[in-house]
Amino acid sequence: MTSLRIENVVATGDLDIQINYSDVLDSVDLPHLRYDPDIHQGLELRFSEEGPLVTLYATGKYIIRAPSLELLSETREETLNLFSEIGLLDDAQDVAFKINNVVGSGSIGREVDLAPIEKDLAIGETAYDPDNFPALRCKLDEHDATVLLYRSGKVIITGADSVEDAQVAYEDFQSALDELFNVEHQ
Repeated sequence: MTSLRIENVVATGDLDIQINYSDVLDSVDLPHLRYDPDIHQGLELRFSEEGPLVTLYATGKYIIRAPSLELLSETREETLNLFSEIGLLDDAQDVAFKINNVVGSGSIGREVDLAPIEKDLAIGETAYDPDNFPALRCKLDEHDATVLLYRSGKVIITGADSVEDAQVAYEDFQSALDELFNVEHQ
């Protein structure tokens, strides 16, 4: 099995202030800065053209979507510093920040028949309906994460609230599969 590769991290924060979008739009020059209430109620910004997306709401809450924990942390710091520089915040601090979802991918290294796994995997609640979705879904009992296993052997972990939890969920899922495969071959 390959190691887990982090694909996306989503976190939320709260500045504990009301935001006037005009103050931001008039004060900031970034590669991506967009507010279109017909499409979305949040102000979107990026510090680089393809960089992590920050969505700021009038309530002072914000969401950051980044491809890694490192970029998430850097983007949070850049966001808080920017809001401090333009006078929205007295200091570059938020009152709350939490990782909500870590998405990772990996592989078990071989193709698998998913139907028997649905019935025999004893690590969580499983569902496989190939007419509606091409992967086996497994909501793990011991983790907040959900695992998607595709016939190709590709594995997606979603719903973990930390990189460590995603990694442990991935390892536990692999152990359960190994146990199941070893039982099948005896």
